[in-house]
Amino acid sequence: MKWKHEFKLSKFKKVLKGVHEGTLIKVHQETMKKKVQCEIGSGCMGWNKEVYNGFFGRCGLMDPFIIWNKHVKMKDYEDSLEMFMELFDFDTFEQPKGDKVQFGINTYWQAKYGFFTCHGMWLNWGNVNFDGSLIEMHEKPKDLHRQWNMACMSWMYNNFLKKGKLTGAMDYKETKEYKKLYAKNNSHEAGLRLAAAKKLRAKQEDKK
Repeated sequence: MKWKHEFKLSKFKKVLKGVHEGTLIKVHQETMKKKVQCEIGSGCMGWNKEVYNGFFGRCGLMDPFIIWNKHVKMKDYEDSLEMFMELFDFDTFEQPKGDKVQFGINTYWQAKYGFFTCHGMWLNWGNVNFDGSLIEMHEKPKDLHRQWNMACMSWMYNNFLKKGKLTGAMDYKETKEYKKLYAKNNSHEAGLRLAAAKKLRAKQEDKK
């Protein structure tokens, strides 16, 4: 129901929490310093495919998300994320509509996957698109779906802080809840039409 959706949206505004863009930049800066120590990423552009195998130069085998996990604790966002997915639940790699959404989502993945970037990406912060194949290598399907919605929610959160409104929030008729209800109603109506047609046909047969 539309009124329920609007009620959930108003409630969601009170608990909305995503990874702040200041945190994303902080993670990115710390990662850049660590990459200098590891001596990786200086001779490439964009994403550094040489380290996709998990070996990071002088640092060898290491957890590429150690800095991300230090600053971003998923448990801190669970309540907000649950409600976000109840309202929107974007499919993996499906983007919401809104101002600078590609930039916002790129910065999220650029920060989390910073060890896989080249040094030059610092100058292109947010302007280099995420690598879906890299993300799929490291995230389990269920976790990837939640992480993708986390990235979308963080973009919405940072826009909300700036503008005071839920940029990218879906109209009720765009939600999966409405589409399921619409499909169910259509199926029910089709069943009623079919039953009526059979009844009419039976009457016609009786008259013969």
